[in-house]
Amino acid sequence: MIPVTLFFSACAAPVTPPTDLRDPVTVFVLREALHTGLVLPPIGDGGVWVEFGFGDWSWYACGNDAWYRVFETVLWPTQGAFARRVFRARDDRRLREVASWAELLGVQVERERAVLLRAVLQQAFDAGSEGLVAQPRYRMEFVPDDGGYWWAANCNDRVGEWLELLGCEVGWRPIVTSLSIEPPP
Repeated sequence: MIPVTLFFSACAAPVTPPTDLRDPVTVFVLREALHTGLVLPPIGDGGVWVEFGFGDWSWYACGNDAWYRVFETVLWPTQGAFARRVFRARDDRRLREVASWAELLGVQVERERAVLLRAVLQQAFDAGSEGLVAQPRYRMEFVPDDGGYWWAANCNDRVGEWLELLGCEVGWRPIVTSLSIEPPP
């Protein structure tokens, strides 16, 4: 058990937030059992926090999550799913209450970058709306994603890419099984 634990902990990519922020805002890395997403703050829309994520289309959007499907989900590239989940909360305290089932890791970034990333991700999500699937089980909506999902390109990798767009530094790992937030230098 110890070698397995060491292997997976060694696959946590460290995320170092940016420093010298002029107008900081907190974004959250949401971690739950098999999923990592990025929760972006409200931008003039009455207190709506939005999580964006990435996963396997068949597993998440279609609900084909029987244990034996895990092999086809992670061993080779499959159809990706771009996910969105809305949280109605006016501040981060309330966000933590409505997402109490998940771990929320706060990261301070430049507000302008967070606003821009949220707009870009929302636009990309809207562009796929013809294929939209609502999955009540996860309280998420999914649209097809051009990227293939598998062990070498998973939700942690995608959230890491988004964090880099927010000015964070994300350490490289051959297999990323989670993200860990490091204190700023």
